[in-house]
Amino acid sequence: ATIELASALEKGTYTYFEGFESVVAELVKLQINHVNGATKTAVPITADMVSCKEWKVGEVEVVITYQELVCTVKVNVTAPDKNLTIAEARKMYATDEQYTITGVVVSAAFISGTAKAPENGELLIKDKATSKVIGVKGLVKSSDNRLAGFDVGDEVTFTVNFQATTTSSSHSEYGKIAPYVVEGTTPTVVSKGNSAMLDLASAVELGSQEDLTTFMKDAATRCDNLYKLVKFKRNEATFITYNAGKYLSFTGKNVKIDGLSVYLHDFNREMTLPGVASYDAVLGTSADVKSIDADVYLLYIGGQGKYYHQFVLLGTDYIVK
Repeated sequence: ATIELASALEKGTYTYFEGFESVVAELVKLQINHVNGATKTAVPITADMVSCKEWKVGEVEVVITYQELVCTVKVNVTAPDKNLTIAEARKMYATDEQYTITGVVVSAAFISGTAKAPENGELLIKDKATSKVIGVKGLVKSSDNRLAGFDVGDEVTFTVNFQATTTSSSHSEYGKIAPYVVEGTTPTVVSKGNSAMLDLASAVELGSQEDLTTFMKDAATRCDNLYKLVKFKRNEATFITYNAGKYLSFTGKNVKIDGLSVYLHDFNREMTLPGVASYDAVLGTSADVKSIDADVYLLYIGGQGKYYHQFVLLGTDYIVK
């Protein structure tokens, strides 16, 4: 017995950002022929019958499986246009090809290191019209120049390529693909004085330890959730003092998720809240363990190596009484 596609795909070429789901959407409109000897039976294709090993630029083999029988369909996937939206940049793959992205400067953060020796600096930028955020690497190298010469609200165009930031599966950031400013290129300021505030309604609301665990549960999930604004609900989340930073949980104890602690890291305080002596000054968390009578919105920025899942507080406007 064999199976074969009853009719050809209407569309054989897809853009990278259309995604594999676009192929599936086309195939489920079609049928396969199940051929068994002289008998040919038409079978509708369902989504669970369709798979591919990897969605990538170039030729992709799509596999259709039915009763342990398989047939393959080849489709062509074209590379992204050179000008990317921030939403598209968040879905990119590692490549040496050069692309441009434009965004409004929101803040900056260091993903790893210490207050005296910070590493992995990112300039946090948002889409001008939405609250989509991404971190651009290669510019923020010192807390003495935390915004790499820009001002919050500057709309800036960057020439970037995309690189995988970690290779070890023990790291919180495992699988993260980040835009790096191409060496020798100069970012261009398009406009100044834009709103850098993120829409609080865009936040993912967390109200329990189960919610937090679901958000952070494994590397693939964390990559999908990078640069999302998260709402920790008032009187629910606890902020646990550790080295001037804050562990985050809903239990009053530091609960590790996938082996790593969830952390609002102190050495990013000066990046996001310049001039503030400590998080206690704005959160009111002088006690070792404290829940807060406010909704607190934090931006998830990835992991500090094998130690933390890391968040930043972007400003006092993100603490809502």
